[in-house]
Amino acid sequence: MVVVIITAIFSIIYSSYKKQIIIISTQIFKTESGKIKNFTYRKMKNGKLQFILNAPYVTIRDGIYTMRNPHIVYFSATRNYNISARKGIYSPNKDMDASGSVKIDTSDDYHIRTEHIKYNIMSKKIYAPLFVKFWGNEIKGTGSEMMLDVKKNILTVNKNVDIITTKKRIIQQK
Repeated sequence: MVVVIITAIFSIIYSSYKKQIIIISTQIFKTESGKIKNFTYRKMKNGKLQFILNAPYVTIRDGIYTMRNPHIVYFSATRNYNISARKGIYSPNKDMDASGSVKIDTSDDYHIRTEHIKYNIMSKKIYAPLFVKFWGNEIKGTGSEMMLDVKKNILTVNKNVDIITTKKRIIQQK
């Protein structure tokens, strides 16, 4: 049995065909405790879809959402971001952590791999403190302390940077 206490106004659709709960809202809801299977959350803003979050299994305890194999599709003006991991945690402070084989892929064929990220929902920035590997259009590289600004589409890698372009030019941080 799933016990969910919703403290905001939502449209909730239960699809018995897919055995899936779909929640459509402008903000993440708060719950006390419970378990949800086949969770889908869609965030709309000004009539536009901002992101879709899917997770086959979610546990809610004290308002913190722990997800197994979460997958997020974030829609921006210039590209879409697909983010997946083995585990995700959403906390009331509006941050989301993902860990275990984190993959970030964009609709224009850029890719990032790491073991842990923190996504600040308010600033729309993704932080990866550990080793990252990235590749895409004419570039590939590695480093650590990555920051991806989703609003501005800017990737910054601050430490141990090693970048190779298709022109075989190597750029290293001093």
